[in-house]
Amino acid sequence: MTEKSKSQVRAEYNRAVFDVASLLDAIQQHLDTRLSQNEETGLDWGVVGDMVEIRRQLKQTLAFVANYWGTGDEDEASRIIEETLSEARTA
Repeated sequence: MTEKSKSQVRAEYNRAVFDVASLLDAIQQHLDTRLSQNEETGLDWGVVGDMVEIRRQLKQTLAFVANYWGTGDEDEASRIIEETLSEARTA
């Protein structure tokens, strides 16, 4: 790989890392806003369904990012994520 290619790879990587961090911040901001709105307007099954879907998609993303914890097994990754969430809830 040429020095120019290495530089381009590094620049693209840095841009992607920045974008990921920005997207995570945006997700947190939207969740905070939504939680505030839900407190004001009340909860219903539609709101619950939305949060369950957000949770499902975030679990899927976490499994991908963590590369299924080295197992390559999505079911095992899901089990580990659920175990971790359960432990966090009781901490």
